[in-house]
Amino acid sequence: MRALGVIAALGAALAFVQPASARAQPSSKAEFYELADHGLEHFRAERYAAALEAFDQALAASNEGDDAVSVAFNAAACAFALGRFDDAERRFLAVAARPGGTPLARLNAGFAALYAGRPDAARAHLDAVPRTAALSKRRAELELAITRAQRELASAAKPKAPPPPRYPLPAKGLAVYASLSGGYDDNALQSGKASASDESPLAPQTGSAFVAFLGELSHTWRFGRQTALTPYYSGDFLGLTESSVRELSLQGHELGVRGTYAPTTSSAVRVTAAGSYLLSGLDAIEPFAWELALGARLELRHGERFRTRFDLWARPTFGLSGNDALDGGRYDAITSERYRTERFDVTADARLRYLRAGTQHLALDPGAVAVCEPDCTEYEIPGSYLAPSLGLEAGVEPVEGVRLSAGARGELRRYLEPAGIEGFSETERLRRDARLRLRAGAELELDEDGSFRISADYAFTTNHSNIAFDAADPEHAFDYDDRNFDQHLVELGLAVMF
Repeated sequence: MRALGVIAALGAALAFVQPASARAQPSSKAEFYELADHGLEHFRAERYAAALEAFDQALAASNEGDDAVSVAFNAAACAFALGRFDDAERRFLAVAARPGGTPLARLNAGFAALYAGRPDAARAHLDAVPRTAALSKRRAELELAITRAQRELASAAKPKAPPPPRYPLPAKGLAVYASLSGGYDDNALQSGKASASDESPLAPQTGSAFVAFLGELSHTWRFGRQTALTPYYSGDFLGLTESSVRELSLQGHELGVRGTYAPTTSSAVRVTAAGSYLLSGLDAIEPFAWELALGARLELRHGERFRTRFDLWARPTFGLSGNDALDGGRYDAITSERYRTERFDVTADARLRYLRAGTQHLALDPGAVAVCEPDCTEYEIPGSYLAPSLGLEAGVEPVEGVRLSAGARGELRRYLEPAGIEGFSETERLRRDARLRLRAGAELELDEDGSFRISADYAFTTNHSNIAFDAADPEHAFDYDDRNFDQHLVELGLAVMF
């Protein structure tokens, strides 16, 4: 048996095969397989009109058997790709009614009816499709698309179905996301304000319970089939409850706008411009920093399973309330690749970050370090670094509505200037860090639409640094603090989106 191939249409496909010796078949059957093979070649080259003609000719030569059902299904897929939605609906219905037909054909007839501007007919097709795990995701997509189309028809002065976008632009209208969580951080000195400023806290490891919130409110306007504009507000908050680390609590507020342009059916460009204001502390809240955010993304989709992204970000930063060491900015270049099936997805990415920051000036006891008595007054810690990193994330949905995920990220930080005691070059040391972060999580959808979800997450971070103070070791006698640490974090949360 030689497989002629598979055509993917609307999220699924049917295959048909040719016997090993087509010469043993009647002439009409041999002609059927030859024409079907030509149809496949045209379809793979995106010559949909030629593919449809070849498939129709194959069906004219022989219209019996399971292979003929597959060819008819693929002919309907060609009609859909050509934008002939009424014809595609008729063809999919004919396939569904044949012996050996598939419920997927009836579901695809619903998509064709929807794009033809008849959401009520699409609803009738959807209701006729049996509920199975294999079709659950496609059923949900059609259900959501029908509901949106019916709402737009009901509110329009002259009802008509919106034309399908060339690319999955953001859904127009209001969107809300909110997530509230709580948990325990066994090394809170590495979180919040300390993490944002890359501080070196001189204190023993301290654990703390925490409360976190993340939310976004946005509204999207579409301009034609290719362009969307989305102003948004987002806020995040981390509150540490332990009294000794409450001052490290951090919150941020961001106002911005995202613009999306989809020039083709498989690509889109998104630009973002925003401003952020950050505050630190919990008992005595004070301004921490403000940032500008400028970003650009190019996204490419390769078929139904692969997606490639290229991101560039620039975040100029300005410290407040004496945090002059924050002055500078973060600059990131990111590339990622995702592979996704109905139940599984995996994403790999590579990043390069350049952090430009000022210098922390820490007062020292003049008699604390013998090398500089009695003139030792200040320790300088430059904050600029270059950091490449690699990440891997994977998720699986073992049953509908339950998602398990895990991820890992490795990062190497190379600080660009040495830290040391001012005026004493023998104390200078160039910092190098190697950081690994592992995480695992589970998420449960509480309703059919996935608007309400609960989650549980665990994260482990370990940092290995050449900065590790040891008075008895000449190599580390002048290091400021020990930058080696481990951190464990557990978190439970509830998210709402609509």
